[in-house]
Formats: sequence, C-alpha cells, structure tokens
Amino acid sequence: MKIKNCQIVTAAGTLSYVYVRSPRRKTVAIQIDQDLEVRVFAPSFLNEQEVIDFIEDKAFWIKQKINAFKKRHFCSTKRLFSDGEEFLFLGEKHKLCYQETLNKKVSIQFSSDHWDVYVPKVLAQEDIEPLVRKAFVQWYQREAREILASRIFYFARILKVDPSKVSIRTQKKIWGSCHHSTKRINLNWKIVMAPLRVMDYIIVHELCHLKTPNHSSKFWDRVQKVLPKYKECEKWLYGHSGLMVLS
Repeated sequence: MKIKNCQIVTAAGTLSYVYVRSPRRKTVAIQIDQDLEVRVFAPSFLNEQEVIDFIEDKAFWIKQKINAFKKRHFCSTKRLFSDGEEFLFLGEKHKLCYQETLNKKVSIQFSSDHWDVYVPKVLAQEDIEPLVRKAFVQWYQREAREILASRIFYFARILKVDPSKVSIRTQKKIWGSCHHSTKRINLNWKIVMAPLRVMDYIIVHELCHLKTPNHSSKFWDRVQKVLPKYKECEKWLYGHSGLMVLS
C-alpha cells in the first residue's frame, strides 16, 4: 500500500486529498472523514492520470459533500473554566460554582441549576483550570453515554434500523457520523449540551443514513417523517455551536 498527499485544481476549485494505492482494490473510491479530509482509494493497476480524471469528474460531488459536512461543523473557541463561567447542558446555561475541598482530586456535581466544582485547597492556581476542564469533560462524557443510549434505542426502533455499533466519542469537526457499509454510528458527546429535540435530530440524522447514505430528497423525507421541525434544530445548532466546545 502506498500513501501520499496530493492537490489538484478542478472545475469546482482546488482539492487536497490523500491518495492511497492498494493491490487489493479493484475500483476507485472516495471517502470524506469527520475531519473533512478527502481520501482517494485506488487499485495499483490504474495510473495516476486515470485517478485524477476520476477525481475531476467527481469534483463537484466532493465539494457538495464537504459543504454538507460544514453545515454541521462547529467553531472552536477558547473557553475559561473559572468560578462563575457558564456552560450549556440540555440547552440551558448553568454556572460553575467553585467550592474548596480537602480532597485530593477535582470533582464535579450537577445541582439542577449549577455545577458544584470541588477544588482541592492544595492545588496551585495555574493547575486549577486545566484540572477542572478535564473533570468537566469526563462529567459530560458520562452524561452523554447515559442520555444518548436510550434515545438511540428509541429512534432505532421507530426507523426500523439496527446499527452494528454506536460510539460516543470526541469528534473534531462534526456532531455525528455514519459508516453506511459497516452500519457504525459515531456521536459527539458534546451534543448533550443541546436541547433534547436537537440531540434527537442528530441521532435521527445518523440513523437515517443507515438506509440512505447520501443527502438526497429521499433522505430528508425520512428525517422529516420522524422530526417534522428538524430545520429548527439545524438553526439552533448553527446559532449555538460556538458555545458547545470545551477547548
């Protein structure tokens, strides 16, 4: 297998991609991953110009796919984790309330309208925020696993689909992804910051991809049948994505 980074100018604009040649492949395939990286897989018997011709033919499709991902792309912004800072959970903002403790580790507890953040007295000032952030991420991840499990099961039954595996993970660019061929779904744990209806939209979106791997009218009809107001969820994500990061 040979791998190299390439870039070509097409009618749709400049495209950068990772070119992977393998003697095991029989056809050319294009994959766009969660970080918006384009990977082109080709059999070894094809020469490079044939592969370039194939990419140029698919250039507008590739750009369209990337733009579709970008609609669900979230912006990274620097967040502080000091006393009084606000974060989202289930669509509502809540404050961090620092409490001193004799314990040796930072711990977090949610109390209906705020987080109690227990900070060891022995911690140096410069160590507090990094450790609070780490504990906060772990808290969100635990909540995500618990909340999303029941919602996935519920909508999978409605849509009559059966994903082979659902992973709750950190995804750098998008809220969710679906690998149609393996029936695997990945969900970003940060979506528990959104209202329940928005979480449901992201789940339904990815589950619908198990039946329809593209964003055709047939795909959106499936989504709308389950969630008639899904466009309102997209608008919420667009307007609040900057708050749904813990960078």
